Amino acid sequence: MNGALRASKLSLYTLLALLFLAASPGPASAVTPYTVTELGALAGGSWSWAYDINEAQQVVGWADAPTGDYHAVLWDDGTMHDLGTLGGSRSEAYAINASGQVVGEAQTVSGDSYVFLWEDDVMHDLGILGCAHDINQSALGLVGVAFLAAMRRLRRRWLPA
Repeated sequence: MNGALRASKLSLYTLLALLFLAASPGPASAVTPYTVTELGALAGGSWSWAYDINEAQQVVGWADAPTGDYHAVLWDDGTMHDLGTLGGSRSEAYAINASGQVVGEAQTVSGDSYVFLWEDDVMHDLGILGCAHDINQSALGLVGVAFLAAMRRLRRRWLPA
């Protein structure tokens, strides 16, 4: 191969490489900036767990208390709110919609876990043995697991009557 032909092939490869690099997003444009925020725990507790976040940056999950119990919590604007239980020792919040309505499961005094809907600072027992894992934007639909006789699991979608 003569020198001129070799130089033109080398120039073509160099040009293709430069075009490829120019078309590729650089490292700065490929990285999405995120901020990690420590959510904390309930007073006297040591840790917490987050399950869901909505567009308003409200986060739901659960946090432990010094008694060993754990409660559903809502982190809103840097503050942790204990959502309580249905009379038992534990609860977990699994989902929150854009309106700030929260669903999950909470124990009653008997120790059974029931589906709850939390809205307007009140936890409502929906009378369903089980847990809700998601809620739609209008709170007209919940999905989760219902427990039937002999603790058989049944995946359900609940709609208002």
